[in-house]
Amino acid sequence: MPGLGRNGDEVKKFLTDEQNKQFDQAVQHWQQKLNLADWRIARGDGNAKGAMASVSFNCQARLATYRTGDWGNDPMDDYTIRATALHEVLHVLLAELLWLKANQPEAEPLLESAEHRVVNTLEKLLMESDTK
Repeated sequence: MPGLGRNGDEVKKFLTDEQNKQFDQAVQHWQQKLNLADWRIARGDGNAKGAMASVSFNCQARLATYRTGDWGNDPMDDYTIRATALHEVLHVLLAELLWLKANQPEAEPLLESAEHRVVNTLEKLLMESDTK
């Protein structure tokens, strides 16, 4: 969600080039830590729409493309950058499961909700253990 400036105008905050490099390094770190070497995970062109970051997948090609976007009122510190990179890589970890389950479209909303619960839980646990 974007922040508001003094005039009530929407203020968008994007990562600097240096912070984007830090994000890229964090993605590589988490890819290795989560044993996702069989995936090609690369930064895509453009910005994530309506989010701090996003990731899309081609499971058959084992290709994931991530983008960073508007950080709004969220902090742009080292911890948040690493946690957000982890969050996106955790989506990659679960992508194949969701792709396989897509053969049952009536269960899709429930599966997406369950995936996000797992991602948020793993993000918290892994960030805590990685900073110790």
